[in-house]
Amino acid sequence: MMNRFPSLLAAVACFMPLSACANMEGDWPSLKTPAEQRAGTCDNLEVAKADPASIAALAQATGTQGAATPAPGQPQAGTAAAPNVAAVSTRLAEEARSFTAAQETWTRQRTATESAVNAARNAAPASPAWATAELELTRFNQAAARFDQIRETVSRLTGDLALLAANGANVQAPLQEAGQLLKRIDDAIAAHQAAVAPLQASMPR
Repeated sequence: MMNRFPSLLAAVACFMPLSACANMEGDWPSLKTPAEQRAGTCDNLEVAKADPASIAALAQATGTQGAATPAPGQPQAGTAAAPNVAAVSTRLAEEARSFTAAQETWTRQRTATESAVNAARNAAPASPAWATAELELTRFNQAAARFDQIRETVSRLTGDLALLAANGANVQAPLQEAGQLLKRIDDAIAAHQAAVAPLQASMPR
């Protein structure tokens, strides 16, 4: 039991703001707290590692489960439909496919960028070869920016799953899928940083 405590704390830290905003009227609220909107999302990879049963039990013990949050698949009056496990799983599969496509684009762009930078190593700044290399570096960073966009979406979906788990839904399988996808995305982001830094440093200044 104790070995699950750190990941459970991470799950609670992310979940509590979600349950608090479930009482708001209008469309289903953002899963980010104001602090998270300023500083970035909480680490949903830790939520994905947490035991869903423990999340639900803790939510019940703290009074965050019940009428304030609609049951899976049953929206409150005056609100948009809450996510359900099947819908979130479908979205996760879509994001996984988007990430695979983004990786392929990034790999092709890496080849083009490395070729252009190598051709510009001895070129003067502002020369045609230098300008081409700078353009390819920009495209390379744009390709990697897609990873961040997908990660943000997967993080929101992980938050949806945490909320569903607190309402008693069985989300173990999609939580594991979300955690694995977040890990792949983080690895891709790290790979981009490792690849682009030396290319930028080698450009004539």
